[in-house]
Amino acid sequence: ASINEALVTSDYTVGASGITINQNIGAAEGDCLLITDRTHDDYFQLDGAPTGGGTVLSFSSTAIANNYVANEAKVQLLREQDPDAGPSAWFEDVDKITRHGIKTMINSIDFSE
Repeated sequence: ASINEALVTSDYTVGASGITINQNIGAAEGDCLLITDRTHDDYFQLDGAPTGGGTVLSFSSTAIANNYVANEAKVQLLREQDPDAGPSAWFEDVDKITRHGIKTMINSIDFSE
């Protein structure tokens, strides 16, 4: 699954209760997010539904402990994942891998003469 993230388009100062990002990342009220500028990281939870087409995020004024500069920080939507999950297989089922094997054998036959 792809990571939903967006660039911060407004400076954030500690104590503010909202931030603007450059695109809708599919966040909803109650979702948890990460804001980072590669120096600082803060995690916060939305206390209301995003507005402005999903680009204005609101949260508690005490949620973020660092200042962030527009166009240097990004916000990432956090989702629960299975910690025991392994890499996905390149085939979906036995039929697909069998067909691949047959194609490989057919393609290795030399029909020239």
